[in-house]
Amino acid sequence: MSQTIAIDYGLKDLQVNTVCYKLLIIEFSGIVNHETLRGMPAQLSSIFHELDGTLVIDIRGVKNPDSEFVRAFTNILHGISERFARYFIMTSERKVYNWILNSSKLRDVDPIMNFEDLKKELELDSLIREFEL
Repeated sequence: MSQTIAIDYGLKDLQVNTVCYKLLIIEFSGIVNHETLRGMPAQLSSIFHELDGTLVIDIRGVKNPDSEFVRAFTNILHGISERFARYFIMTSERKVYNWILNSSKLRDVDPIMNFEDLKKELELDSLIREFEL
């Protein structure tokens, strides 16, 4: 079986109260392991240099949300944590959600299941921004 990974990225606006958030969404799909993630830090760095926004990593299309994925993806997330003060990971797998939530190795990351969860997470932040203006 061929092990491949696909990455798609783009910007999306999300309105929360009166604040419009520019989201940098990076979607991973396929098989994620150490082999398929080779060269990924450089590719992500290039994306981060090109585009700016609140980072949302969408891993709902990952075909192997298992321990192999967790080990490989943790290394990628360490690099992202150094660059972003706060970011989000969108997953439909409860075990991956719990891993992100309970991992002491990952900081400044919030797991979400969908864009409605993201909106709820940004609700307080948007209110703070409204009153700062």
